[in-house]
Amino acid sequence: IAHPLLTQITGSSIDPQVVAQVAEIVAGGRVMVTLDSDHSRKHVLAELNAYSKLVTPGQYLVAEDCWTRHETPYEPYYAVEEFLANNPNYRRVNIEKQFIFAVTRDGWLRRMR
Repeated sequence: IAHPLLTQITGSSIDPQVVAQVAEIVAGGRVMVTLDSDHSRKHVLAELNAYSKLVTPGQYLVAEDCWTRHETPYEPYYAVEEFLANNPNYRRVNIEKQFIFAVTRDGWLRRMR
């Protein structure tokens, strides 16, 4: 879908060239990132590590379909847990109070500094 406010980039979200393209596009702006592709633990962790550097302080890095009761073969929750253990600049934000039901409730991470 063509739209003047959207830029389509084709490739793997963790390909260094794709990450570099995104970094160039968002440079100098206020940046929030939402991740919703391959939900395997390894891939989500790679995305979190790659895109966390682009998020500006006070904004959010969101791992979609991340919640503790989500029983599927995908493991975004465990990738987020590992990411948070190694990234003190991020804190999980509890969105339970904002939404009655959310499949991303454990995936909202706010960059503190």
